[in-house]
Amino acid sequence: MENRVEMKFPIVQFNGCRQIGPPRKFIGELPGKDSELFVCRIPKTFTEIELMPILEKFGEVFQFRLMMDYSNMNRGYGYVVYQSPDQATKALELIPHHITNSGVCLDVKRSYDKCRLFVGNLPRDLDSEVIKNTLQRIYPDMCNFIIHTRPNDGYKNRGFAFIDFPNHQAALISKKKHGSGALKLWERDIKVVWAKEERVVDPDIMTYVKTLFIRNIAPGTKARDFEAYICKFVSKQDDLVKCTLVRDFAFVEFTTKAIALNARDKITQTKFKGNSLSAEWALPPSSNGIHDLRKLYDYDSLLKIKCVANDWNMPIFIFGRLYHDINIQYVAVVVRNSPVECVILMEINTVLVPNVHQRAAEVMVKLIERCKGLPAYNLIIKTHGNDFKILGFTFESNLNFRLSETEFVYDLNEIVELAYAAHIICQTSPRLIHFSYQQALSFSLTYSYIHSIGTPHRILGCIPLTYRRSPPWQTKGNYPDYTILLALCDKGSRTNYQYPENPIRLPVAISALDSPERWNLFFAVNLSVVKNKQGSKEDEGLLECHNGSIG
Repeated sequence: MENRVEMKFPIVQFNGCRQIGPPRKFIGELPGKDSELFVCRIPKTFTEIELMPILEKFGEVFQFRLMMDYSNMNRGYGYVVYQSPDQATKALELIPHHITNSGVCLDVKRSYDKCRLFVGNLPRDLDSEVIKNTLQRIYPDMCNFIIHTRPNDGYKNRGFAFIDFPNHQAALISKKKHGSGALKLWERDIKVVWAKEERVVDPDIMTYVKTLFIRNIAPGTKARDFEAYICKFVSKQDDLVKCTLVRDFAFVEFTTKAIALNARDKITQTKFKGNSLSAEWALPPSSNGIHDLRKLYDYDSLLKIKCVANDWNMPIFIFGRLYHDINIQYVAVVVRNSPVECVILMEINTVLVPNVHQRAAEVMVKLIERCKGLPAYNLIIKTHGNDFKILGFTFESNLNFRLSETEFVYDLNEIVELAYAAHIICQTSPRLIHFSYQQALSFSLTYSYIHSIGTPHRILGCIPLTYRRSPPWQTKGNYPDYTILLALCDKGSRTNYQYPENPIRLPVAISALDSPERWNLFFAVNLSVVKNKQGSKEDEGLLECHNGSIG
């Protein structure tokens, strides 16, 4: 492997940086900053031999810089430059979910040049112009100066400022002027360090932002006065959508991005009531905020991303019998990693679970994260509330079970039927299964079944991926969605909720697992949609197959 890397990329090491690349036979334009990613959480023992195959898996690498310490071990982070922004975007989406041979996942973020220094411990009674002129003499390459006022307590500033430089090299040289990080000014030690990293927002999202964040507004300013002042920077008043003033800052929304950009350039460094205003783009809500809960808890998409990142086949969900009276649904999930198949059999308690499909996907995601890959055994799992417990496992080659003698499933026969159906599916080629599934759905019939695959007493009903009017799976890499949703129906009723006889609860007492583990789930439950006034089954979140269609 080392020879392969060295044959393709020159490798040099200098100033604590091991640089791999650019490729020896590279032809084309040099990639820009939007093609660079920051890679962290790298195990200390990893070298380019382990890292380059992972990075090249998701795009063509132009250059990789691995930071090294004095003992020639890596410092846990590095920078990778891909040959195009699209490849960098793909790597940004998939690398955090790729599980390495050692069971760890690397983390990647958008890379940015450090061009801003933080200047602290400034005298609060000094005028901002005095501070700016003094720092300008010390740092002649300084291109921007930011300082904020104290609107309420009478001080002229908040005791700190930010200074920007045209590039990272200029900022680094300026910072190294004071090796200790302290500058002696105004009879005090002025702190000069790197400014903290700002939250990086996807450039695709920022193209839609039309709101400006304006700060350093004079204390006591009335909202209508400030709005009237902002209207001077637009051609007509209708271009301004909303102006929200909060203490000494404001959020101003415009009708279009172009109008907002023009206003930003005009507002910056203008003075309003004696204060120099600062205007910049407002950042959208954080991805872990309440505004993004739907995306945050989309475990189905998260499971698909993990499958793509690790070259696994897309999951196959098989929904077994549904028992309304006791709120139980049986589900099997099959994930194939040729030549190994992983089958997880579940008894899901549906109380306060708005979406059984998402709960099954959540269990799979938690198992993959805990096991650092697909589980080594085909597991039998029981969920209740926000917990799930491993009851036992099945052998790969047959349908023999090993269960904990203190825990029982309600319908052991259904577990066996699901295991048998999963076994049949695992014996069939993925291409044939997907073709049969798509062909059955293409007829646009109310009842869609795969007659060529099934068990002696059951038949597989086909469920379209849009059964809950879900939007198509959207990713930056536009990966195809080969997920398959099936319902294990009785041949007589052609449903998974009508069956000829009630199950018998079997008191199984076979050699138990030593210590079945219990893990916590974090599925978001919206109680307001658990059941509507009419008690519709769709709002109960229960997945059914009504004669081959979905209720």
